[in-house]
Amino acid sequence: MKTESIHQIKKELLALEPHELTELCLKLAKYKKENKEFLTYLLYDQKNEGQYIESIQNLIDESFDEIGKTNVYIETKQIRKLLKKLYKFLKFSNTPSTSVEVLIYFCEKYKPIVLKRQVLAVDKIYSIQLKKITLNFDKLHEDLQFDYKKRITNLYF
Repeated sequence: MKTESIHQIKKELLALEPHELTELCLKLAKYKKENKEFLTYLLYDQKNEGQYIESIQNLIDESFDEIGKTNVYIETKQIRKLLKKLYKFLKFSNTPSTSVEVLIYFCEKYKPIVLKRQVLAVDKIYSIQLKKITLNFDKLHEDLQFDYKKRITNLYF
């Protein structure tokens, strides 16, 4: 089966009636959980990015409540699992300011664990997040960069 280009798919979608388009979206949402999550973001959360960031931060808080109670190996696995979810949510939003805000919040929660555990895997995860913050930080407007600069400098040891 040949996959059509985005341009060709767009042409076909524009030719469909609204109810046919709705049916296609529903079939797509039923096919994969990530598609349903993305549609949920587009329909409900895209209009209020602040609330979306807050819900992600609540997820981070809940995850960190469980994390500090086990050994280092399980901790790192839980952190990687949390980061996988965060990357998916940040991919939905695809805005640098959301990415910077969420990753800064994650690093602020993760920094005490990094300081407590002097383990290479833990340090490496933290340093990778700092690099991602820096990459997205450069894409922000100067005013936003000024607002985030102090929080970012506090993340470094």
